[in-house]
Amino acid sequence: MIRGYIHNHRVEDARKLLTEMPHRETVAWNSMILGFVQNGRLEDALDLFTQMPRPNIVLWNSILQGYVQQVIGGYQSDETFVLYSHMLQSGFKPDQGTLATVIPVCGALAAHAWRRSMHLYAIKVGFESDTVVISSLIPMYAKCGFLNEAVLVFERMIDRNIVAWNAVIAAQVCHGCAFEALNRFVSMINAGFAPDHVTFTDILTACAHSGLVDEGWKYFKAMQNDWNLIPKPEHCACMVDLLGRSGLLAEAYELVKQLPVDLPAYTWETLLSCCRVHGNSELGQLVSQKLVNRQPSNVLASNIYAAKGMWEDAANTQEKLNHSEFKKEVACSWIELKGQVCQFMSNEKSHPGMKDINTVRKSFCNP
Repeated sequence: MIRGYIHNHRVEDARKLLTEMPHRETVAWNSMILGFVQNGRLEDALDLFTQMPRPNIVLWNSILQGYVQQVIGGYQSDETFVLYSHMLQSGFKPDQGTLATVIPVCGALAAHAWRRSMHLYAIKVGFESDTVVISSLIPMYAKCGFLNEAVLVFERMIDRNIVAWNAVIAAQVCHGCAFEALNRFVSMINAGFAPDHVTFTDILTACAHSGLVDEGWKYFKAMQNDWNLIPKPEHCACMVDLLGRSGLLAEAYELVKQLPVDLPAYTWETLLSCCRVHGNSELGQLVSQKLVNRQPSNVLASNIYAAKGMWEDAANTQEKLNHSEFKKEVACSWIELKGQVCQFMSNEKSHPGMKDINTVRKSFCNP
């Protein structure tokens, strides 16, 4: 019944039922904690987790997933590593689910010491032939800046699946190796694998970043014609990005108007940004109307007007922005030092080492 309540988002009813149970079985604890995690209530999940007399690896994995899902200002937190270390100290051995959860965090934070540790552990306990674990290593290495290692992990895989193929293609796209990614796509087809929506998102992104207009159109049309895949908004957004980057703004705008799907806001923002880059204020005005109530579009529209000397329009747009409810997401960066990930927020003044940081910063500015 707890799972049923959770499935229907009746979390409090599930908690009440658990409280009233005279004998709480492990499956009940697991269901309730996972329910809290899935509903973004990590503190409640942790509180219940500490009450459990004999937590198991499934519960540890659920809590780890909760930490991974919890982001600060849009960026991954390193608290996952703290909890993972605590799990090891408690005598629990990571399983497939643990590694598949923690490894992506190493990539998200570019945590090199943890990257090496996780890969070595996967080999030590015999997960080097596990497709799920090894596939997660590919994007981890790519995000840490080690493309060659990411490709090597893929090439050493004995049992490859579409997830692994997509991972290595995405890695090459991320590092600007568009032609290598397209060649990898051909190799995937020749190996007998059918591309999915994720594959084409990466391929179209590769075309957009390299200005390959003809190739982009070819793959976009091939989705439905050759593979019976209906393009999703993200694929249409890639095409708009490709055409916009290439200066084909009118063609991009016509594509947007003709598409049967409801495009996400970032598609219009991309087109508006391209209008600014190519100095097309007329089309920029049309596009900005689609996003008049969104902060990013207002910023771009204001910049376009200012670049064209349309100061009154720029001022009016900025005035709307100043009185809007939208706030810019706080910028964030991090660095790994002696195995510890240090995170910094934009305009931060509360960091314990801020005095030393400012001293070093001033020495750079005034050599």
